[in-house]
Amino acid sequence: GSGLCLCGAQNCQFWIYRQTGNKFELLLKGTGSTKVRAGKQSSKGYRDLVSESHASAAETIVRTYRYDGAQYQPLSCINRAYYDDNGKYTTRPFNRPCQQ
Repeated sequence: GSGLCLCGAQNCQFWIYRQTGNKFELLLKGTGSTKVRAGKQSSKGYRDLVSESHASAAETIVRTYRYDGAQYQPLSCINRAYYDDNGKYTTRPFNRPCQQ
């Protein structure tokens, strides 16, 4: 599911549920995102989830979540920016850990 905002260039919250019988269980309440996809790896029978959100026109935040047996937990967060440490724009992205 996704939030009630107009998703486009904006970042929208998302939720991941699983159905057990006739009930639904919340596995992840994700932060703002423009894109969510299944990752390549899996844990405990569930694929990792990768979300992308815009920090600016030149920055994308990429978060990876891993299932721990009960719910999804943050695994990594990368800030992919098209500028170097001096603020000069580049043609290839720099990947930096997200700031807390």
